This record gives sequence, C-alpha cells and structure tokens, in this order.
Amino acid sequence: MTNVLLVGAGRMGLRHLSGVAKEADEITVVYHHQKVDDVVQQVLEDSGFEGKANVVPSIETAATHGAKFDAAILTATAEIRAERFGKVISLEIPHILIEKPLEQSRENVLRMHALGKTVRSDIRCNHPYREQSIFADFRRSDSAVHITVNAGAIGLACGGIHWIDLALFLSGSATGRFVFGMLDRTPIGSGRGRQFQDFGGCGFFEFDNGSSLFLQVDANSSAPVVCVVTQEHRQLVIDYLNGGASVHQRAGTVDSPNYLYGKGYVSRKDSDFTNIDLSAQTGLWLQHVKGMRASQLPTLDEAVQGHELLFDLLETGGANQFPIT
Repeated sequence: MTNVLLVGAGRMGLRHLSGVAKEADEITVVYHHQKVDDVVQQVLEDSGFEGKANVVPSIETAATHGAKFDAAILTATAEIRAERFGKVISLEIPHILIEKPLEQSRENVLRMHALGKTVRSDIRCNHPYREQSIFADFRRSDSAVHITVNAGAIGLACGGIHWIDLALFLSGSATGRFVFGMLDRTPIGSGRGRQFQDFGGCGFFEFDNGSSLFLQVDANSSAPVVCVVTQEHRQLVIDYLNGGASVHQRAGTVDSPNYLYGKGYVSRKDSDFTNIDLSAQTGLWLQHVKGMRASQLPTLDEAVQGHELLFDLLETGGANQFPIT
C-alpha cells in the first residue's frame, strides 16, 4: 500500500494527482480552499479517487488523521514553501518531491536546504528534463557541453531554472559559476494571480568541465523555446513549436578539419521531447518510491546548486526577494 500526501491542487497539483492515481493506493490532498471546486472534483473522478481521497484544509489537519505517508509532493506555489516544507518533514515521510522554483529567495532556499539535512528522507526537486533519454549520449561523454536557450516569456524562475539544472546534469558538475547577465525591465505576469510575477533577461554560466549555458528569456516576446546542445561533433536542436528535436551527428569515419563545419554530418529526427507527460513523470517518481526504479530527478542538495545560480542572475536587479511561483 502506497499512501501519498499531496500539498496543493492547483494547475501542477492536478497533474501530479493524475500521476499519483496510477501508482498509489491512498491519497490525502491538502487543498487551501473551503470547498473542493469542480475541476478538482473532476480530476478525482477521472483518477479513480472519487470518494476515496481525503481532502483536508491544511498539513496540520492531515497529520491529525494519524496516517503514515510513504511519500509527499509539495506543489503549492513557491510562496511560503519553506514553511510548508518544515511542516511536511515533521511528519517523517521517507520520500518528498518538491516543485520548482523551490522558494522566492536565496535565503529561503538555503533555509529549506538546512531543514532537509535534519531528516533522512529522500528529497527530490521536480526537474523532469533529467529523465529524458534524448540526453543520454551527452551524459555518457566527459566532453564539455555547450547549451544555448532562446525563448519568449517563459520566466527565468518558472522555465529557465529547468535549463540551469539540465546544464549541471549534462556537465556532471556539482556546481557552476554565474559569469554575467542582466534582467529585462518588463516583468512577466503569472496566470496564478496578480501577486506573482517572473522575469526575463539573459545569463551566461560556466561549469566545472568547461561546459556552458547561455540562457535568453525575452519578457517582451511570446516566442516558443528553441534549445541547441552541442558536444564535440554532436548537436541536438529542440524546437518546442514544431514539437520535436533533431540530432546532427558527424559520421565516425569522417576526419575533416573543424573549419569545414557541417561536413560529413547526418541528421535525424529524435523523440518528441516537448511532449513531456508531467503526470507520467509523477508516476515514474512513485515507482522510485516503491523501489521499482532509480529516479534521476535531482536531490535537494543538487537542486539548491541550480537555484544558487538562478538567484545570482535574479539578484543583478538589486532585489533579494522575488514574487516567483
């Protein structure tokens, strides 16, 4: 029997709920509203948890029921997540998954990190790019990886943090270095409420083995994400709008000088990277919880390193607290 505590039933919470349904036997949903709305009710019905899910107004209430949870997912907004995290770890839950960004300031991220060290729980951050097989060849090589990401208003904290984490992962680095960057003056709004906003801008980061990431998020653009990953004679191009990825690879028999760029390359379409099923990703993590597989999602220690780099960039604007979600 697998019993899951889900904190939050917003947009991301509902995606997690659908994934939990495929792998868990019991679920308690912390829903911070007086009444379960029609959308949440419909997901409960579709997931097979109608009438069986325990919906409570707070983490404290979930604890009073005396349930022994096997796993917890913190998906409510980044605002006061450190406080919620403290309440969850007090329940001695062995596996915890946290949505990104972890919190709204470097100080609170480090606070969460310190709290995480007080328990023996397996704590992960939800960066599903690490689970994508399309990056496997880049991980198998020790050579430097160079990543460029160009996008419209995906938000540095909401979308950009995924690419910072991926750069750490593909480079095999424990940490990185923020080289330079700046923020756009135009803020990026949030569909989660007027109290939240994100940021555009650009940042350049370097990593231990010579790898690099250039991240460009344009607050004044609605353009989709295009990412290029280059490693020696291999190149991956991810195009969100066209829903796929292309791999350019020089044939092993070709030994031309590099200034004959593109000579001897063969291209192929790869898997549909952009169609990541977030509910399925939750299911994969729960299989890890049950010992059926090993998750590649970053540990809290690893995720904090990516957030340190994110706040290095965000703090170039002079603030140290950000209404991100």
